[in-house]
Amino acid sequence: TIYRSMLLLEGVGMVKRFDFGDGVARFELVTCDEHAHHHHLVCTCCADIVEIDDCFAAELEQRVAERTTELLARPEVRTVLVFENRGPEVGATIPHPHGQIYGLGLVTPVQRREAEVAGLHGCALCAEDAGPRTVRDDGEWVTSVPYAAAYPYALLLAPRTHVGSLADLDDRARDGLAAALVDVVARYDRLFDATFPYMMWIHQETDPPAPGPGNHLH
Repeated sequence: TIYRSMLLLEGVGMVKRFDFGDGVARFELVTCDEHAHHHHLVCTCCADIVEIDDCFAAELEQRVAERTTELLARPEVRTVLVFENRGPEVGATIPHPHGQIYGLGLVTPVQRREAEVAGLHGCALCAEDAGPRTVRDDGEWVTSVPYAAAYPYALLLAPRTHVGSLADLDDRARDGLAAALVDVVARYDRLFDATFPYMMWIHQETDPPAPGPGNHLH
């Protein structure tokens, strides 16, 4: 069948499958440039799909990375915490996702504990094998359900390579993070076919860096 043929082509890397949550599988030819990518705007009313070449998420990551570097250059700042939330259920007072960047004069207890454990036992995220808890793995970024998750719905996104902050990511890694973040939000929205409320925190390296392997970006 045609569908079986498409699965074979996907298996050898000639086409890529896209799932927009409507139960229909769509395929596109893989370009010669392995790093090339684009996004899709899907109308939930008429099902029209428009391709978008600009990577808005990657551009936003670039600005956040630049701001992180600027804040950490200030002597009174020990760590930069990036935060975003969506939905009144988690305290957002505006309808669209709302983000903030905090330049803190201290290291948060969670980051301090993460650094302490890494100093004693090595980086837990580098050694992590989520197994059946893995939700998505593109070879560079891994999305998984945290072990003993503290919330009913929780995901942890981290690069396979030990990287300390957004500022340390190259263009390819930022593109991969953008794709992973878009995928996470889409998965949450498909759970109940509605805009899913969420809170997102980005843990980065502190200044000065923690002893041992230091904090692993996640």
